[in-house]
Amino acid sequence: SDCSVSRASPSPRASGCGMAEEEPAEWDQAVKEWMIDGGYCVAAALAQREDSALFAAAAMEGEDPWALVWADDRYEGIMQEDFSMKQVLISEQACIDECVRDAHGRCANGLWIGGQNYKVTACTNEDVGPGVVKVICGARPQAACVICITPKMIVLALTSEEKRQKLGNGRKVAISFAEWLMGEGY
Repeated sequence: SDCSVSRASPSPRASGCGMAEEEPAEWDQAVKEWMIDGGYCVAAALAQREDSALFAAAAMEGEDPWALVWADDRYEGIMQEDFSMKQVLISEQACIDECVRDAHGRCANGLWIGGQNYKVTACTNEDVGPGVVKVICGARPQAACVICITPKMIVLALTSEEKRQKLGNGRKVAISFAEWLMGEGY
């Protein structure tokens, strides 16, 4: 699998399966309370583990959560081994899915979230109360992302140095939210 294979729906909420059919506003509120209200993340989202489809998002006041966590499929220039540029179709859903499924959190064409390319910097397994959470951290200039994977959900957290946010704090709240989700059967 690679990021150029598009399995994404026209929009994250249009996936029509699983958690997305439950009350989206309630999931948006849960994301806001767990991930945004403490000031540690500029934006955050939830995806279904089965297909990496985003279905809930929240952001700091004045920010559009969906614009920060999702961009439509598009072509991006990807540097090749010979340093040439190649136009590749990027599906963010497929990128996240590939990253989540890879043992080291890698994605062939980069980890794309909200139209931004993050370099995966770490992939670890963290013991939490109900089990183990896979944690993938990524970075780009002045920003970072954290992805936590539970058996049924993916927690996505974005931090911004411009808003004085640090990756470590975003990682901590993402792991805490993932632990709560696991305790609730997600």
